[in-house]
Amino acid sequence: MRRLKFLKYLILIVGAVACDGNEPVVEEKVVTADPISPNRVAWDYTTLQKIAPLPGNTYDYTSYPRMIELQDGDFMCVYEANGNIDMIRSSDKGESWDQPVRIASLTANNILMAVPEIIQLANSNIIIAYNPRPLTPYSSDRKFAIAARISSDNGSTWGDVQTIYEADHNASNGCWEPQMMELPDGELQMYFANEADYVDSHEQNISMFRSSDGGVTWGDREIVSFSPTSRDGMPVALHLEETDEIIMAIEDNFQYNFKPVIIRTSDNWANAPVGRDTPDREYALNHDLTSDAYQGAPYIRQLPSGNIALSYQGTNGERDNSLPNSRMWVEIGDNTGRNFDNATKPFIVPTGKSALWSSLSVMDGRLWALTATIAYSGTQETWTIAGYEIWDYKIPTEINTENDPPFFIGHKGYSNVKTYLSQDASGLNILARIKDSSISVDNGVTFYLDPQNISAVTPVSNTYSIKVLSDGSYELKEGFNNKWESSSKTARDLTVNQTDSGYEISFSLDWDIIGGKPASEERIGFSMTLLETVYNEDLANSVNNQPYTWASAKL
Repeated sequence: MRRLKFLKYLILIVGAVACDGNEPVVEEKVVTADPISPNRVAWDYTTLQKIAPLPGNTYDYTSYPRMIELQDGDFMCVYEANGNIDMIRSSDKGESWDQPVRIASLTANNILMAVPEIIQLANSNIIIAYNPRPLTPYSSDRKFAIAARISSDNGSTWGDVQTIYEADHNASNGCWEPQMMELPDGELQMYFANEADYVDSHEQNISMFRSSDGGVTWGDREIVSFSPTSRDGMPVALHLEETDEIIMAIEDNFQYNFKPVIIRTSDNWANAPVGRDTPDREYALNHDLTSDAYQGAPYIRQLPSGNIALSYQGTNGERDNSLPNSRMWVEIGDNTGRNFDNATKPFIVPTGKSALWSSLSVMDGRLWALTATIAYSGTQETWTIAGYEIWDYKIPTEINTENDPPFFIGHKGYSNVKTYLSQDASGLNILARIKDSSISVDNGVTFYLDPQNISAVTPVSNTYSIKVLSDGSYELKEGFNNKWESSSKTARDLTVNQTDSGYEISFSLDWDIIGGKPASEERIGFSMTLLETVYNEDLANSVNNQPYTWASAKL
C-alpha cells in the first residue's frame, strides 16, 4: 500500500565569523525526507523501433505485442494484425526482423484471433496461445475460446491448433487474454480471464488450466481469483524462485475503475480462489489516485536484479481517464512484487494519442517495453524500446564499463550519458561517457552528490552539484539554505576527452572535502543531468534540487 514519507526537521548551525568576531552566525534549517526507492528504469531513445508492420506489410492495426528471448538468443515477438496472429523473429538482438509468419488467421465465418502470448519451455518447445473471438452478429456455433499451437523445432514449423477452452458465443460471457507460465518442476499453467461462469452478471474470474506434459493435454479448469461484483482481468503470473512463490498481476475494478492488483500464493494456489478480503491480494502501487483514475492492462516481469517491473495503461491523473488518452506506464517494485513506485512512460506520446495493450520483456539483460500506438502515424503500430535498470549500486574499487551502466540518461533524444563510479582510499571516482553527434560548448553533464545521506528536500550543506561542460569548463557548488552556492572545494584530476561517438568526462572527489568517507552500506545519493543545446534531461525519477529523490550508491 501507499508508502508515507515522514518529514524530519534538523537545525544546522553554520557560522562564518569575521576577524573582528562580529560576523553574525548564519542559521540553516534543513528539512529531510525518507529517500524514495532507488529502483527505477531509464529508457534508451536509441532503441526506439517500430517492429510491426514491417516494410512490405500493410495492416490497418497491430496490437497486443508479446516478446521473449529464445534459448538460442533470438528474439521472438507475436502480435495481433488485422484479426490474425503473426510472429516475427530477430537473430541480431532486435536490430532487424524477419518477415512475419502467420500463426492463426481470421476465419471465413468471422472469428478473429486476439491477444497472443508466447513461452518457450525448458524442453525448448515454443507455445503461442491466443484468444479466438467471434464478431457480431453472434451465433451459437462460434465460441469465444483459448487456443494454442506448439512448435517442437524452435519455431520453424507449428503443430495443429489446440482448443483448450470454450466459453459462450456472446461477448458478455466470453473468455479473454491467455497467459502461460512454467514452474521449475515442469508444470505448465495457462491463465485467462473468464466471465462464462456468470451468465446473469458482469462478474469475471481468473481461471487456470494445468499441464504436466508441456501443453499436450490439460487438466480440469480451476478458479484462481474471484471477487464478487468485480471483474478480475488480464492475468500475468511470475514464479519467484527465491521464495517459491507465485505472484500474479491482474486488473481489478474494486475502486470504480481498473487498478493493478497483485495476488499471490505460496502453495501453488491451494489458497484459491483469492478474494477481496485476504492478505494475498494487494493494490500494487505505493501511491494512490482518485477512484476514477484508470490503470488497466497490467504486465509484470522479473529484472536481473530480482526486482519486479510492472506496467499498466492509464493517464495517472495527467489527462482525463479516457482510453484514447491512456499511455503505458512502468513502475519498479522489490523482489517480492511489492512497493511499486517511480513511474516512467517508455513511449512519449502527445495529448489525444495513446500507447495501449502493452507488455514487458527481459531480454539480453535489459528491460524492453512493447506497445500499440497511433502516436507516430495514422495507423496503430507496434513499437518497442529498451531501458536500463537502476537500483542500489555497489561501488567497486575499479570502474568496469563492460556491463550495463549503473546510471543512464537518454530518453529524450539520440544523445545520452552512461556514468560509472569507483572508490579508493582517497575518494570517489566518476567516469561519464557521453554519446553526442553534434557537440556544442554548452553541452555537458551536471552531477549531484549527497555523500552523507542527508536526504534533504532542498540543496543543503554537504550536498554538491558539479557541472562539467564539453570544453572542460567546470563549476562545483555546495547546497546551502535551499539553493546552490559557489564553493572553493575542487575536484581532482578532471579531464574531458573527445571520442569517436562524443566525449568522456572523468574526475575524483577526495573524501575529506565531501564530509569524509561514508560508512559501508550507507546510502550515497547520486544523480545527474544531461545538458544539451535544446533540452536538459534528469536521471529518471530524480529532481536535481531534491536530494531525497536521487538514486542510490553504496560503498
